[in-house]
Parts: sequence; C-alpha cells; structure tokens
Amino acid sequence: MEEELAAQAIACALEQKWSEAIRLNLELVRINMSDIPAHNRLAYAYLKSGDVITAKNTYQKVLKIDKHNPIALKIVKWLSGISKSDIHQNNHHVIPTPTVFLEEPGKTKVVTLVHTAQAKILCNLITAQKVNFIPKKHSIEIRDEMNLYIGALPDDLAYKLLKFVNAGNVYDVYIKGVGQNSVIVFIRELKRGKKYASIPSFTSASQLQNTSTKHTVLENEVNEEDEEKSKDKNTDETEE
Repeated sequence: MEEELAAQAIACALEQKWSEAIRLNLELVRINMSDIPAHNRLAYAYLKSGDVITAKNTYQKVLKIDKHNPIALKIVKWLSGISKSDIHQNNHHVIPTPTVFLEEPGKTKVVTLVHTAQAKILCNLITAQKVNFIPKKHSIEIRDEMNLYIGALPDDLAYKLLKFVNAGNVYDVYIKGVGQNSVIVFIRELKRGKKYASIPSFTSASQLQNTSTKHTVLENEVNEEDEEKSKDKNTDETEE
C-alpha cells in the first residue's frame, strides 16, 4: 500500500498536482512518521503551493528524524531567502521519459551552468524540466519557458557550440539538478548541420584518443576558421 501511495505521490508531483501530492504524502506520514522521503515530498509540495512557512516546518521535521539529511539541510538553507511571492506555478507538466537522461557518446553532455540567477528564480526549477537554449553573439544562455534567465554555459563550451549552432546543429536542454546557487543541465544534440555533420558535439578525453583522422581534421577546421577570421581582422586594422 505504501509503495503504491508513494508512486501516486511522485506522479502527482511530476504533473504539478500539488494539492493531491500533499494529500497522498500526508497519508504516508500518518502511516509511518519516520518516512523521510514522504516528508521531503510533502515539504516540496507545500513549497510549490506557495506555503513557504509550512514547507520550512516540514523540512525541520525531517531534520528532527535525521539531522544530516542532505535534501532538508540544503533546502532549509535555501529557503532562508525565499518568500511566497517568489514561488510560481509552471504552466507545463513535466513527465520525464525513461530515456530523458540517457547518455549517448558525442551527443549528450551534463553541464554545470555559470553566472546563475538568484535563488528565487532557481527555486521554481524542477528536474527533467525542458528549458530554452538561447545562442547570443559570444555566449549561450539557458532560460525557462517564461524567458527568465537561469544561467549560461561555460565560455569554452559556448564558444564551440556556437560554431555548430551557426552551422545548423539543434539542441535540447533539460534541468538535471538544482542547488541554492547552482544548476546542472543535460544537453542533447538533436540534429547536425551539413557543414560539421561528421563532428560530434561533445568529445571526452577517451573519445579523443579513438577519434578518426577525418574527425580530427574537421575539428581543426573549426579552429582554423576562427584563426583566419582573427588574422583577417588584424590585417584590416593594420592597413587602416
């Protein structure tokens, strides 16, 4: 019975049916007052419903059961700067497929964002939420469905991916983890443009050792193209 109720509570949370999630998790903690996962889910449901005070109190109950619980410790600290007005309801339901975080060599990458937004923005993100990949002139921003800024890709990765995006590559991005001041995203390559069709978007150190000469040459073309543009620019400036 408890397993079935827990599964229903998790499903309700994924569909953002917070009232029903609260009801189901309350039933679970009545059955077992030491059910820490249920307490944590209950607190989160209260939080997403805008009841920040009850959410904090529920997380405190978790810490009375397990004073070292990492989820409760992290969120209690996080909630110190959060008010009810900072919590908003997302307009979409997040129902992750079993393969949403399935890694594919060369096509997927887990990335920690830099220059992240304030906690009051990050507190509204949920795992497996699809977010937007926004290329800029010299950077790539990640924004939510309301166009609120979440963070940016590290400069070295953004520099490389901008080349691929300009050549026709397409990417999906999902939230994989959120902390008080950190966001981890999962990036998946959906399509490759013709110009760099043979070059993987993401290459690990082990893959580099096994990369074919053709791929190496093509990757060098990306860098050489930039070097030529830089030289041309410097030449023009000198002539002026």
